[in-house]
Amino acid sequence: MRSTDRDFRNLTLIPELDTTAGRPRILVFDKGKAGGLPLMVIEASGTPAGVETYGPLAGTPAGQRMTADIGRWSRGGLTCRS
Repeated sequence: MRSTDRDFRNLTLIPELDTTAGRPRILVFDKGKAGGLPLMVIEASGTPAGVETYGPLAGTPAGQRMTADIGRWSRGGLTCRS
């Protein structure tokens, strides 16, 4: 996420790549509030890996943009929608 993008400048990502469940995740929080429940979870699972996004941010325009970008990247795309 570009910090200059108005939709994302107040968010921070925390990777959780080594989980006991075997599902690497990226947690999205409000910047400076990394405790508590994440606003959005980006989780990979399966073989071949699939990506799922969920959480309260997922239903917002910013979350929908993130989900669309993640889907595009998982199909081999290299760009973000601006």
